[in-house]
Amino acid sequence: MEELKVLDLSGIQFLSLPSSLYCLKNIRTLCLDRNLLEDVAIVGKLKTLEILSFLDSDIDQLPGEIGQLTRLKLLDLSHCLNLRYIAPNVISCLSQLEELYMGNTSIQWEVEGVDNQGQRNASLGELKCLSNLTALHLHIRDAGVMPQDLFFKKLKSYKIFIGDKWKWSSKYDLSTSRTLKLKINNSICLGPGIKTLLKVSEDLSLEEMNGVRNVLYELDMNGFPHLRHLLVKDCLELLYIIKSVAWNLAFPKLESLILRNLINLEKICHGQLNAGSFSKLRIMKIEKCDRLEYLFASSVAKNLTQLQEIEVTDCKNLKEIFGEESKDHGDEIETNDKIDFNQLCSLTLQRLPQFIKIGSDMRVVFPRLENLKLCSINIENTWLDQPLAMSSYSQCLKSLTVEECNGLKFLFSYSMVKSLNQLHKLVIGNS
Repeated sequence: MEELKVLDLSGIQFLSLPSSLYCLKNIRTLCLDRNLLEDVAIVGKLKTLEILSFLDSDIDQLPGEIGQLTRLKLLDLSHCLNLRYIAPNVISCLSQLEELYMGNTSIQWEVEGVDNQGQRNASLGELKCLSNLTALHLHIRDAGVMPQDLFFKKLKSYKIFIGDKWKWSSKYDLSTSRTLKLKINNSICLGPGIKTLLKVSEDLSLEEMNGVRNVLYELDMNGFPHLRHLLVKDCLELLYIIKSVAWNLAFPKLESLILRNLINLEKICHGQLNAGSFSKLRIMKIEKCDRLEYLFASSVAKNLTQLQEIEVTDCKNLKEIFGEESKDHGDEIETNDKIDFNQLCSLTLQRLPQFIKIGSDMRVVFPRLENLKLCSINIENTWLDQPLAMSSYSQCLKSLTVEECNGLKFLFSYSMVKSLNQLHKLVIGNS
């Protein structure tokens, strides 16, 4: 079958590939997914290959012969859990590569600059030879082996994890094509190549970023114009997500914001923001941020009309969801202003011992709230015991949970009970 161009041998359990493979003089695509393979050197004889996939296969090394595939455009090594060894200079020889998928492998990259005689494995510096690369999946467990000058000028799609704690998921989020997860012990490791990726990332996760105190200023002064999802956790030195006065535009496309265990975070935003900032935010989850007294200033709250879910847990000093910065920055908002969160359908407040109210000097209305959960909150003198506020969302409420809330006097006035025709779950515990 010398004219064969595509061969799929996925899921076939053989230790060595048939020697007759070298007869495929016109082969373009070879799939060896989900196989148990000990020796794949013969693949190097298929000089016409353009697509080669070992997805989810049991191979422990990629031999030097693979470097002979100089026409290769796509190489998929994803989820090859036992792959630890790639012969030096194999990757750098694949100069025509456009797509390289190496997520969830166990490769021990060498430090760039080790001479070939002492080098046991490939180095990440070889990626610099792939000038045509447009798609890359890569997990670098040790940031110390990453070259500072690693640039990807044509990269359009990527999923890059840096750090030893990230878990690679086999599920792909098709809504985002540029994902970056960083766990770096020293901000010096943030070379120009990584900062270039930060500017165009759509999904960004930051963990234990020592030396970083202000995400927006220190990582991307352009305001992350493409970012849609942001997770920040365990960054003990972080003081602000944004610290700026009259910033042009910050996070204009951000849809979800998750902050966890930021014990020194003083404010999410410090200073005035452009009206378009956070205007697409739908999901906000805050956990163990003990120095926060409120999430957003009232002036910023006006931008958050797309909010669908708010969840705040274990924040010891949080007093309000929407506070006021007028004393320091002259935010313009009149007392008793009203803000309608027409899209908000879920609100969860748990273990907030200092919590007082939703908004400062403003009336907050949730006309479409469906799920409300309150746990370990002192409800006395909060908004819940004021029937006027509860009536703003009682008609859509489907689930209400109130547990361990001291000071609770009543949930609903008699007139409000008649409007609760959508309520199908009511949990009251130790209140």
